[in-house]
Amino acid sequence: MSIATRSDAETPFGARTVAILVAVGLVLAAAFALLTAYAPALQSGHDGGAHALSVSGNGFSGIVQLARDTGIPVRTGRDIAAGRNAGLLVLTPAADTPPEALRALLASPRPSNATILIILPKWAVQPYRTPAGLPVRGWVAQAGMLPPRFVTMVLAKLAPDLAITQGAAKSVQLTGAEFAAAVTAPVELQSIVGPGIRTALGTPDGRTVLAWVKAPCVYILADPDLLANNALRDPARARAALALLRNLGATRDGGLVFDVTLNGFATGNNLFRLTFEPPFLALTLCLLAAAALAGVQAVVRFGLPQPAPRAIAFGKRALADNAAQLVRAAHREPAMVRRYAVLVRDAVATALGAPPGLDDAALAKWLDTRSGNTAYSDLAARADDVVRRDAALAVAAALHQWQKDMIDDRN
Repeated sequence: MSIATRSDAETPFGARTVAILVAVGLVLAAAFALLTAYAPALQSGHDGGAHALSVSGNGFSGIVQLARDTGIPVRTGRDIAAGRNAGLLVLTPAADTPPEALRALLASPRPSNATILIILPKWAVQPYRTPAGLPVRGWVAQAGMLPPRFVTMVLAKLAPDLAITQGAAKSVQLTGAEFAAAVTAPVELQSIVGPGIRTALGTPDGRTVLAWVKAPCVYILADPDLLANNALRDPARARAALALLRNLGATRDGGLVFDVTLNGFATGNNLFRLTFEPPFLALTLCLLAAAALAGVQAVVRFGLPQPAPRAIAFGKRALADNAAQLVRAAHREPAMVRRYAVLVRDAVATALGAPPGLDDAALAKWLDTRSGNTAYSDLAARADDVVRRDAALAVAAALHQWQKDMIDDRN
């Protein structure tokens, strides 16, 4: 029976195919790492929410773009540090915003003349669908105003004594001592009531739409429709929205910052992101270069392959070397040099014809009488005192030389 073998040409994967698969895998792994590191920063924010990235009617991307086009320096803040130097920081919390997140933004250090504008939520929305029933990404349809208790949940994180009122306000003009221009109120007006507030913008019948609630400069805008995208279709309201932001400090040093961390778009530091940014980027590049060189060395052989040597070589010398290595590993040299001294004594005594029946002391004395400059007793004493490996080697060499001298002289 013969066994069929497959040649290299018949293998299912060639070298080029494997190289392509490895290259594609590396590219996909790098893309995954980059997307994992910068995923929060790459989010468009077109989710229909009431924040500065939203293009829906209740979002604020329109006023951000309008302010930028009219020369106001404006940014969207994806971390707490982004608003610390802002002239005007705009916060857009939702009803489910964690209280500690809002408190952290309010407590972060900032210039003494900086202003914070908090825009309250107003509308309950649902995804917008075409007549065919297909949802449109980023578009929403209003499903009525949020119940006042949900909006009050946001207020409770700032001033527990404040409350929300809702009612019709068709053709009502909003005015305030701090704002020269008047603006028509939304048809469904949301206002704020409570002790300890100062009206910055309100209706003639006393409803407060923009309230100053806390020193040094914290304002609450009860009705977001004054700045939302659905208000900018009216040129008069668009001009009033810009005037409102300018009067609150959007043109001060630091400019206008719309925070989006409260809406789930925070981009805090993570391990992947740190590896792609200075100063750790240099280390990442070095590691990638080292990995590439290791891969090249693993794929491309440099020179002919060298066969592995035998673990135990042939011959008497190899046997002696192996035995010596065992002795060295066990640190037995000091003990063996004493035994070597006895072997040398007996060999020399036999060669010189020593009288039989002598004990060790008598035999050593007999050899001393026949020795030259070096007495055997001295060498034996040195062997008994050896404790170090180098000293044992020196004594063994002296014993070997003494043996040669004694036997050569005899011969």
